[in-house]
Amino acid sequence: IYIVMEYVAGGDLFDYIAEQESLTEGQAMQVMRSILEAVDYLHRHNIVHRDLKPENILCVERAWPLHIKLTDFGFASFVDPELNDDKTMKTPVGTAYFMAPEIITNQGHGPAVDSFACGVILYTMLTGRLPFPGHNTTEYFKSVVNGNARFPIILWRGISASAQSLVRGLLNTDPQKRYTAFAALQHQWFWENRDTTDSTICRDRSNLHSRRRRLHKARAAVYAIEMALRIKALHETHYGLDKLPEVMDAVGDGTRKLAKGVGEGVKKTAEGIEIGVKKTVDGIETGVKKT
Repeated sequence: IYIVMEYVAGGDLFDYIAEQESLTEGQAMQVMRSILEAVDYLHRHNIVHRDLKPENILCVERAWPLHIKLTDFGFASFVDPELNDDKTMKTPVGTAYFMAPEIITNQGHGPAVDSFACGVILYTMLTGRLPFPGHNTTEYFKSVVNGNARFPIILWRGISASAQSLVRGLLNTDPQKRYTAFAALQHQWFWENRDTTDSTICRDRSNLHSRRRRLHKARAAVYAIEMALRIKALHETHYGLDKLPEVMDAVGDGTRKLAKGVGEGVKKTAEGIEIGVKKTVDGIETGVKKT
């Protein structure tokens, strides 16, 4: 079996942006317009992507104006147009920092989750930071559900008020009030005189690069090993391996997995994660040395 796929030479959108010393609002506008047009096309054909994030937005070439492509439709789903319901999908899927509040609270969701992800992407592209506070995924999720997006002056200095207005509309916690992709494309920001929105935005965007993201995942996996070993030691010491049928394993990325069988199950999980982390860290070190 031969699978023929399109070759997209420009790589990850955020990798390219992270390598630039500066970004203008005009450039951010061009990228965001392309993303929203693609999302609007999907929604008009009753498709919800459900996993919009930097890794799934690729550049055809590494030069402005960027021509971008949406990829990875593994979590995509069809919406039944007959139902006309924004809560037709129930499975909580996506990537942690780009999930809409209705996915986190598992209340059912629809096309509006893609708009929320676009808001996170635009915020991050402009400022180099995530919109919600939190030292870990659990705290971040609480901030998302409570609608505690931050717009500190130090991050938004030199960025137009209309850009901030668009971000706020996309990050609305109420999916009924959140901008659709089509409505976002009609926003004032896209129609302003370019001279007023083409100011250079100098921010540290190095954290957006995939090398940094891989390092964060490796650290999370190391934390998962520590948690698994602690749980194993705790139950061996205080409860005995045959007394507890299940244990809640708090993994570093905030995901909670139900692990059955504390003894060999936890041991194998820890050993497996340890091997995976070693390979990941070795890969990162090799990549950094080559870079």
